[in-house]
Amino acid sequence: MRINSINTLNKFQLDKNHINKNNIPSFGLYCTEYEKGIAKKYMYVKNPENAIREEIADGPKHAVLSDILKYIKILLKQEDDKILKLSGIDSKIKNENNKVNSLNETRYSLVDEIEKEKSIVESRRSKLAKILIREKQRTYLISKLKEKYLNLHKLDEKIYPGGIMIKNANNVTLRRSIISYLKKYDPNFMYINFDDIKLKNLINVINKCKDKAKNTNGHSILCIDNFRKYAIPSEENFKIINNLKGFISDCANGHKLTVLIFESHPEELEKAIVKGHRFEIIDANENLKKETTKLKNKFLKRS
Repeated sequence: MRINSINTLNKFQLDKNHINKNNIPSFGLYCTEYEKGIAKKYMYVKNPENAIREEIADGPKHAVLSDILKYIKILLKQEDDKILKLSGIDSKIKNENNKVNSLNETRYSLVDEIEKEKSIVESRRSKLAKILIREKQRTYLISKLKEKYLNLHKLDEKIYPGGIMIKNANNVTLRRSIISYLKKYDPNFMYINFDDIKLKNLINVINKCKDKAKNTNGHSILCIDNFRKYAIPSEENFKIINNLKGFISDCANGHKLTVLIFESHPEELEKAIVKGHRFEIIDANENLKKETTKLKNKFLKRS
């Protein structure tokens, strides 16, 4: 009896220490290491009673089937708790990842907004620079037109040019502003557009302009838009080019007229028409390179 009591006590102490060490609740259940080993071996087997019964039949006599089955339940419960805990941790990790992703999306969105704002600011600066450059060109061209034409009526000796060519006024708004200014300050201003005139009617239109100029007081200016249409060398334009050469040569003295054209590529026109004695050239970019560079540096430089 004493030996049995000692064995029972040793079994109790061994199992209690083992269970506490592994943080497994006992619920009054005490298993030997052998029973625990069997439980771990069959814990994933479906309906393991018969298999366990056969195995413990050849094992130590103190092995109890019901205790082993209960211990399997404890092990499975412990594993479920671990899985649940890990699931909770995984869920927290996912939540944190979602937060990080959300923050990244917000950051990317803010970066996009900043880039858009930069693009808008740069576009506005570019437009402002172009407006200021155009205004500088306009002021310069008007001053040269006053010098070469508009203010000549104030002089005792009035030597009007037969033609004035404005180069590099590529902006439509700039050209229109110059034409608008001339219309306002020159009562004898006339305007025709070669794109609107058929070749067969061109001489007739020019003759009408000459007649109108003769019947006005003072000198007149005739602005010819798209002059290049009939001034570019071609078989079709050959005859009209000769007429234009003679017309421009006689304009100032013979017809009280000065022809004004806008042309950025005079090298493409008939050379005889654009010779120096027919056209005085005003370059819209003349003396503006330094100022243009300053404006571009000021308004186009990225912040």
